[in-house]
Amino acid sequence: MNLSPYEHFDRNEWFITIGIICTYTFSYFLPSKLKAEVTFLLFLWGFSVAKFWDFTLGGGVFDFYDVNDSPHYDVFDFVSYFLYAPFSYFFIYFYEVFGIKAKKSRNLCSRLGCNSYRS
Repeated sequence: MNLSPYEHFDRNEWFITIGIICTYTFSYFLPSKLKAEVTFLLFLWGFSVAKFWDFTLGGGVFDFYDVNDSPHYDVFDFVSYFLYAPFSYFFIYFYEVFGIKAKKSRNLCSRLGCNSYRS
């Protein structure tokens, strides 16, 4: 992985920087509902999934898109993956806060004939 320095610091880099500051600040000030280990794993999951799908869809033989200013992989392309990390945490956090139940999936599973579902 060759990281080249960014060409010029413009709106793309500012958006990534401000987005990272806002999402991490918001996640820091949320009341803790999950253990620190789970929080770390959720952040790692969000980072890993974003990086995996970005390289799966946008890298390799077929170059479908460019992320920032240049077609080269630069520092802010890597930094942008940290913007995705808090959203996996937010998903599970609000799932726990709102107390979402699995009633619909149980009905769907019973309609599909899944006998292994246990409530």
